[in-house]
This record gives sequence, C-alpha cells and structure tokens, in this order.
Amino acid sequence: MLLKEYLSSHNISQAAYADTLGVSNTYISHILSGRRRPSKRLCSLISYSSHGLVSQSDLLSCAPPSKCPTCGKCLSPSRTLLKPINTSKPRRGL
Repeated sequence: MLLKEYLSSHNISQAAYADTLGVSNTYISHILSGRRRPSKRLCSLISYSSHGLVSQSDLLSCAPPSKCPTCGKCLSPSRTLLKPINTSKPRRGL
C-alpha cells in the first residue's frame, strides 16, 4: 500500500504523521510527492507505525520523479542538469 493511500484511508494528516515519526511535515510532503525518498530508518518507522500496511519495499522501490522538482525539466538520461565544463579557454587570474 502506498503511504498516501494509508494516510487517506486512516484519516491521518501529513502534519500529524510527521509528528508521530519525529520528522518535518515538509519531509513527509516531499516523500509523498516523489521529490525525496525516505531513509532506510524512516522506512522502518513507517512500516512499523502502519502495522506493515506500508512496506519498506513499497517505499524504497518508488520510481524516481521524471521531472526535476525545481525547474520542471525532464530528468531523462539524455539530459543533465549540470552545464558542461568549458576546458577550451585558459583560466586567468590564478
């Protein structure tokens, strides 16, 4: 079961669940939106607190987001968010 489904089926708010786990509401929000993956420790806590309804493997096997959460550009393997280093110009001032 997905964490989002667990929270909605049990009428638990993100803020209340974050308090229960001892993490920030923002961290839970990022996990639910796919921006971040939970740590292994947090996966264990979520699995324990949900009585196994949300499994560690469900949390760790989430597909990474297909778009950058910051700029919205595609994170496909053919693209990179980093600009290539220009090595053709000599460096000055050092």
